Amino acid sequence: MKIELIVLGIMALSGIAGILDQLRTGFKKTNLNDHYVWGIYIQGCFFLSSISVGILLSIAGAFLFQLDGLNALIQTGNIVAFSLLLGAQVLLGIDLGRPTRAIYMLGSKNFHSPLTWDFYTLGLCTLLSFLLMLDILPTGTLALGIWSLLIIAAGSLCIFAHTMFFLSKIKGGYQTNSFLGLESLLHSLLGGSSVLSILGIWSGIENPFPQFMLILSILLMTTIAGHKIAKLTHNKKHDSKIALVFSGITLVLLIGYQMLQIDLMIITASLFALLSIFVEKYDLVILSQRKSIIPEPYSQFQEKKNYQPSFKEWNVLIGGFAVCVLISYSIIYFKNYL
Repeated sequence: MKIELIVLGIMALSGIAGILDQLRTGFKKTNLNDHYVWGIYIQGCFFLSSISVGILLSIAGAFLFQLDGLNALIQTGNIVAFSLLLGAQVLLGIDLGRPTRAIYMLGSKNFHSPLTWDFYTLGLCTLLSFLLMLDILPTGTLALGIWSLLIIAAGSLCIFAHTMFFLSKIKGGYQTNSFLGLESLLHSLLGGSSVLSILGIWSGIENPFPQFMLILSILLMTTIAGHKIAKLTHNKKHDSKIALVFSGITLVLLIGYQMLQIDLMIITASLFALLSIFVEKYDLVILSQRKSIIPEPYSQFQEKKNYQPSFKEWNVLIGGFAVCVLISYSIIYFKNYL
């Protein structure tokens, strides 16, 4: 047995134990409070769902443009997307306090809530990913075209729920703009194509996703610049630039890869792209709450302490990531060897 699997297994078991303990004791050992009602669990949910949706959108594009020779890569990428979607929904359920509360969303019809949109869009994406994983959709047929269009619709709604719907609930007025929604969508596509690029190098499959990453990275940097210019708030105190730096490093590495064709450069660029997405979700979920309009009687007059995830929260998050990797590995193993 590989040492990596042993390490992943230990991390996964620790995370599962943390989840079970929190279900039993509640949020007592976390740093979630009346100032910060969304923390690293929602950040992790947005991160995993963003990458998984990016993978599925990239696969949908490959189907619609009828790219040949990518069937093995598409199947592997879809399995990874399916696993990440499961992880995102688990983290969403943990943030609700009790995952069973998600059942109430079925009949609530509360479409003003971004969590409701998450519930339906992530559920539909998971179902579509599962159908593709079963190999029941005939290749080159109308069914794949319909599947692709449904993924584009559900995936786009999911990403936009993380920006325009989410921020409109926690900021005074409608403190967002078109650049922000486009920035999140480009981050998602860049993350999905990054995962597919790494999988392509790992499996030795020639694919167009590194070139696609370069185009997306250029568009993303342009959009980020537009977002900074069009920003409705001038409060620079909570304006993080880490995601911008990581995106810039990603672009430089992708340009270098086009000239030198060194696989390590595309792998490093992909990792920086994923880091930039994680930081982008931090800016979206955590920093936004520091200017929140959520009613905070009495406590609103107290000085706010910056949110810092507790050890318990980090344990659940990292353990959840490890579970996603193990699920992906297990499904790929069973599909290939059984």
